[in-house]
Amino acid sequence: IGYITMAVILWQWCILTLLALVYPSPSTALSQSQPSPNSQRVTIDIPEANQVAKDLGIRPGSSAPRIVWKYSWKLLGYALPVLHAFDEARSKDLDYSLKCLWCKALSGRDRRSPTFDDHITYDMLPSGSRKILQLHRRLYPRLIHFNIELRTVYLDRAIRAE
Repeated sequence: IGYITMAVILWQWCILTLLALVYPSPSTALSQSQPSPNSQRVTIDIPEANQVAKDLGIRPGSSAPRIVWKYSWKLLGYALPVLHAFDEARSKDLDYSLKCLWCKALSGRDRRSPTFDDHITYDMLPSGSRKILQLHRRLYPRLIHFNIELRTVYLDRAIRAE
């Protein structure tokens, strides 16, 4: 893992950011039709993520095509080995839960977010590579960490309600 790998990842991140800022979302609401066992069609309306964010008091996410969301998740997966290259406590499994931790750390650093955690999640990341989250927020379009923020707020409120 060297400078070339890091340069490629940063270049891809720049392209992803540009795509997220330029292209609008492909749809405003999702509607899925699923056949029921007795051959009748049942329609399920899934609210748009930004509507859920509004209901939860969270800033809206970036409008970007599905391919940008998918690509950003994969890019984060490629970046994890680089971000944890010098982490002595590195897990062999650098996949889903670690991606969520990085996204939670990004949303947890935002003082305007209900998930602000006074840098607790940020402190769980490797000390050498977590400084990348100190870059200006505009470099991180509200994509994946927005989704993690939505889920965190929803779960926190559900737990407090019980």
